Amino acid sequence: MNDHEFRTPGPDLRPAVAGTLTSDTDWIAREFSNRDVQKRLKIPMSDFQMTFTAGELEFFSPGRTGDSATLLVRGANHEHFFAVRGTPITDRFGRAFHTVATNDGSPWSLFPCNYDSTRAFVDETQPGIHSVRLGNTPRIGIGSRMTTYSWAPSIRVLNRRNLHANLIQNSVREVRVLNEIERGEAARDVYLYSFGTIKEGHTGSTFEGLWLRGTVEAFIHNAAVPYGSDADHIKVEDWDAGLERARGTIDACRNYSFFTIDTSALIDFSFDRDGDSRYAAAIGESVDSLVSFHCDCDNGERRLGRAFVAQMLKKYGESFYVLEQLDAYLANVRGVGTYDLEWSVDEIPAEFSVRENITTPEEILFVLRELRRRGVGVTHIAPNWGVEKGRDYAMPGGLDFLSGRLQEIGAVAEAFGVTIDVHSGDDLSSKTRRVIHAATGGNVHFKISPVSQELFAEVVFELAPEAFQTWWDHSVAFAREQAREGSRFAAECVELASTDRSPHSSIFHHYCYPPVGIPDSDGTYQLREVLYGLPDNVYTEYGRRWEAYLDPLVSDLFETEAP
Repeated sequence: MNDHEFRTPGPDLRPAVAGTLTSDTDWIAREFSNRDVQKRLKIPMSDFQMTFTAGELEFFSPGRTGDSATLLVRGANHEHFFAVRGTPITDRFGRAFHTVATNDGSPWSLFPCNYDSTRAFVDETQPGIHSVRLGNTPRIGIGSRMTTYSWAPSIRVLNRRNLHANLIQNSVREVRVLNEIERGEAARDVYLYSFGTIKEGHTGSTFEGLWLRGTVEAFIHNAAVPYGSDADHIKVEDWDAGLERARGTIDACRNYSFFTIDTSALIDFSFDRDGDSRYAAAIGESVDSLVSFHCDCDNGERRLGRAFVAQMLKKYGESFYVLEQLDAYLANVRGVGTYDLEWSVDEIPAEFSVRENITTPEEILFVLRELRRRGVGVTHIAPNWGVEKGRDYAMPGGLDFLSGRLQEIGAVAEAFGVTIDVHSGDDLSSKTRRVIHAATGGNVHFKISPVSQELFAEVVFELAPEAFQTWWDHSVAFAREQAREGSRFAAECVELASTDRSPHSSIFHHYCYPPVGIPDSDGTYQLREVLYGLPDNVYTEYGRRWEAYLDPLVSDLFETEAP
């Protein structure tokens, strides 16, 4: 099976399941060869800087390169491919699937628009259009739940506000690795912080397809501000199989610029597991020598108590080893200095209290000092601030406590050249966001994700009620299945389902995500096809509301001037 055979029926791949956006090559060849298209393509090479439509095809050009010209072409059903006039600028385009002879002796060759050819296209013709390492640049991270339809309005806001973002961002909870799907592997269960267990890849998309589609959209909609792409929450749950799988994910995400490593399953929140011998064996050093290093420092840094350091080594020791291994692997795959690396320590296992495990400044000082000692190039860190999915900030001490903790940890992180992250920012109010800005001076990486799909659901509810009913039915069916498997929370949501059938109802709010990526027995994502086949006015209104959400968020966090 190749990468464009695993897809939903029909040519429309807007949600980007696979690593290619070319589907019906026979149709493309016929359409590209028709007289209207050929007439429009008979233009001087020097004038190749344009966007135009011919027949069923739209042409997007970055201009000529050397003796060749390369166009990104989109069909009526969102097929994408590359058309190269003259000698291809690089052999990375692969093998042409169609060639059209021309009278002037410069044939057009057509190539699939896939993961590697798209990277070749942007590298050679417009290198500023694909995701890049942004380092410590303040930014937002925008989860790509609705893929195609959230990117265009996001780009408009970023351009208008001159703001950086990780524009392409999803995790293993939302996407999967393409070759795992091709091998027929079942989706794995992952624990979702403040929610419960969910299957990987519930959008029905892949890491490869997400980067591919996001890059294409950034080119088409003229993303003028440099942006990043975040392979979010690459989870490592054990040293052996977990590390190997994480390396496979990194291979699949080789074009990404930002990598978030989640080792929450390896963090010892109880401090009572004897991890000393295993960690010491892995790093070739005794725990006693490490305690001495952190407690006897004489470089002016704050000293930490020996008992505290010993506890922290047990709590984070295995994570240090994993991060060191994956940073080295990333440097080999991506190249040193070409990627951002985030360590997520904000995910709290179900058996522990979020409120009782809020990260302390001393913890951050310890872990950043140890990572520096190990030579691990972490650029971002996501502590547990007490932010919970589905609600505004509600920890004891309120916003004053949050402000103080942000300032303390921010100062420690800044001393190490590291940026702090706030995850699950979707439900934080304008007041909370302004506290974050005041405490950090806007020097923060702020991630959102579910809200893009929640706003889409509101629009579907109002403008496409039949489609919303289908989505509702799938969501309720999924919740009932969870209830049958013993979820008390799901059972409570099912009990309340008949009293509120809106997008804001408990059952829909919590269970509308997984059904989008649950395939039928033949691999068809029926619900996703419904949501990506709605009238244009639905997507236009969604774009308007998404911009209306992002603009005040940007003002609250960064105080950039609105137009």
